[in-house]
Amino acid sequence: MRRRALAGLVILALVAAVTAALAGCPKKAAVKPKPPVFLVKKVTKANHADVPEASFNVLVLGSDTLGGSGGGRSDAIMLVHVSPKQRSMTFLSFPRDSYVDIPGAGRRKINEAYSSGGPERAVETIERLTGLTIDYYAVTTFVGFWHLIDGMGWVYVDVDRSFTDKDAGVTVTQGRTQMSGQMALGYARARHAVPNGDFGRARHQQDILVGLYKQERPRGIARMLFTLPIVYDNIETDLPFDEAFSLASAVLRVDPEKVRQEVAPGGTGSVGGASVVLLNMSQLSEIAAGMRD
Repeated sequence: MRRRALAGLVILALVAAVTAALAGCPKKAAVKPKPPVFLVKKVTKANHADVPEASFNVLVLGSDTLGGSGGGRSDAIMLVHVSPKQRSMTFLSFPRDSYVDIPGAGRRKINEAYSSGGPERAVETIERLTGLTIDYYAVTTFVGFWHLIDGMGWVYVDVDRSFTDKDAGVTVTQGRTQMSGQMALGYARARHAVPNGDFGRARHQQDILVGLYKQERPRGIARMLFTLPIVYDNIETDLPFDEAFSLASAVLRVDPEKVRQEVAPGGTGSVGGASVVLLNMSQLSEIAAGMRD
């Protein structure tokens, strides 16, 4: 299976797909990447423009790099499964400290898959963990994520509880909250003030994508036709336009009642004096089995 790199539609095979829109009222971000750091690539040879009813999996990676270039470790690791036939979508996140087997590198924290072998190795690691085939991967940096949200104008997120996280530089109040790119980034990074640490943070990262989906879905195909060309001007991708359109259309057809959010189950432990997350592989296998059509 050929692996290619990709930086862009991060959430765009999914977020053009998962948001079906990426323009809104542009706002000027305090940090402006040059160019925007979004990269989206195909992994399998499947053409979903030809088979619009076929389910597909997208691995979304968020690098902890603050600048406008790649590198770093994957601070966010999320597998998104979309089933057009079932009109369903499942988000499965992995805590970044999950202690797993990384092909070619041995047992390490899962975020080291990206730092040691790029998105291709991260794809191999998740495929081995879940038994699922990944069709696309999407990568962004902190700055790229910030730019994405500000490019859309904002995102509405259902915040589960009020908290302040000084390390992430964010204060949020419980309830439906309009977030700028800067606030959304802080919300996605916060873990010290969040119950369950990495598990809670992984859930919050999902909440942002679900918020984008719920916000853009009602706007429909007309909005997508307007925004996809704008998306293509700001990403690096090998996706043909018709395939991106097909993927985005599939996400628009998802029933909001069939959006499922999961975080790989497990508990904390210690390896060599370092704190790690030890995954419950039996429960993870059950979740992955439910993501196969």
